[in-house]
Amino acid sequence: MRELRLVDVVASFALLGVGCSSGSFELGAAAAGDAAAGQDTLGGPETLAADDAGSSEGGADQGVEPGEGAVPGDAVVPVDAPVPCGAPSATATDVYVDRASGGAGLGNAACPFHSILEASALSWSPASGKRTIHVAAGAYSELNVIRLADHVVLAGAGPAALHVTGGGVCSGGIGNCVFELEGGAEAFGFTVDANGSNGVVTNASSAKPPLVHHAVVTGSTGATAGILVRGSADVGPQVSCTANAVGLHAIGTGNVHVLAPTAADTNAFSDNQTHGIHMEASAVLAFDGGELARNTVNGIRLAGITSSVQTISGAYVHENGAAGLFVSNAASASVRGSRFEGNRIGLVFTRTTANTLDLGTTAAPGHNVFGTKAGGSRNTVAGVCGYVVPANTTISAVGNLWSACVPTYVSVASCDVVPTSGYLDIIFAPAALAVLPLDTSGCVPPP
Repeated sequence: MRELRLVDVVASFALLGVGCSSGSFELGAAAAGDAAAGQDTLGGPETLAADDAGSSEGGADQGVEPGEGAVPGDAVVPVDAPVPCGAPSATATDVYVDRASGGAGLGNAACPFHSILEASALSWSPASGKRTIHVAAGAYSELNVIRLADHVVLAGAGPAALHVTGGGVCSGGIGNCVFELEGGAEAFGFTVDANGSNGVVTNASSAKPPLVHHAVVTGSTGATAGILVRGSADVGPQVSCTANAVGLHAIGTGNVHVLAPTAADTNAFSDNQTHGIHMEASAVLAFDGGELARNTVNGIRLAGITSSVQTISGAYVHENGAAGLFVSNAASASVRGSRFEGNRIGLVFTRTTANTLDLGTTAAPGHNVFGTKAGGSRNTVAGVCGYVVPANTTISAVGNLWSACVPTYVSVASCDVVPTSGYLDIIFAPAALAVLPLDTSGCVPPP
C-alpha cells in the first residue's frame, strides 16, 4: 500500500465536489462527530491509506480506480466552459447582434447584443471610418426606431432570414417608422414589416444619400410608405417594396436613384395600394431598372414640380390599375428601353408650357414597347395618352414598338374616355386636335 499525502486528499475532495472554505474541509456530520470524539479527522496512514489489494475492510479503501478520476495535480477544466466575452469597445468597427444569444450583450462576436436597437444606439464618428452592424438571422421586434448614422452599415443575414418589426416615432413629425437612415448610412439583408407605419425613412442631402439594397419592405398602410425619402436616397438593387400604401414615396428636394439590377436580381415596386413609386415636391427620379406591377393606381407617378428631367429606363411596367407611368403637374420625363403592358394606359402625359416628354429621338431612339399585336399583353385602352397644351407642340417618340406602323390613334376629350373603336396605340386631347402630336418615326412593328 502507498500512503496518501494531504495534497492528494485535497484533489480528491475537489473532484468529488466537497467544499473548501477558509482553509478547512467541509467533511460532513460524520466527520464532525469524529472530531468531537477527539479523533484525528484528517486520519493517519492507517485510515487514509489505499489498499493495494483493493480490500474494503473496515471502509478503509478510499483509492481511485484507474480511469475513474484525475491524477492528483492535473488541472480540472469544466466541460461547458463559457467563452470569455471580453470588453465592449466604443471604437469597434464591427458590432454583432444575435437575439438567440444567451450570453451577456456586449456587442462583440463572442457576446453579441440581443437587439438591433442596442447596436444602433452606440455613438459613432464618421472620421473613424465605417462601422458594420452584423445582425444574425431571426425575428426582431424592436422597441424604438433603429437609427443608422453616417458611415454605419447594417448587414443583415438576408431578407429571407432576418425579419424586423416594431420601431417608434420618427423624426420630423411624419409618424412612426422602423428604420431611419441618415446621409452616408447603408442597410441591406433584411425584411421589414412596417405594421402600419413607414418601413424605412431616409434623411439626406443629394451629396451623401443613404443606400438601401437587398431588402424587402412591406406592411405600410394609410398615409405611410414602404420607403419614405426625405431628401435623397439610393435604392437597389434587389429592393422589393410590396403590399404597402405606396411602395416608395419621395417628398423632398433631392434625388432618388433606383440602381440597375444585375442578371441575378431585380427591383420590384408592386402590389401596393396606390402607386409603386410616387415622386412629389421637387424630388427627381432616376430609375435604372426593375418591375412595377399590379399597383392599384399607377406604376410610377411623377407629380413634382422640378426643372430637372426624370429618367426611366429598363422598367417593366405592367398590370397597373390606371397608368403604367403618369407624368403630370409640370414634371418632365425621358423614357428609354421600357415595356408597358397590361395597364389601363401605358403612359399618361399632361403637357404644360413648362415640361417635356422624350420617348426617343433620332440620335437616341426610345426602344420602348407601348403596344403589341391583338391577343398579346398590350395595354387595355391605349399605349400612350397625352394632354397636349399648348396644342402646337410635338412629343418626340422615335424608335418605339407599337401594335402597328403607322400607330393607330384618335383624339378624345380626356384620357378617361374609352375610344369606341377599342384599343389604340395613342389617344390624345383636346378632342379638337386633328393632327397626331407625337413624332413616331422609326416605328418598330411588333414581332
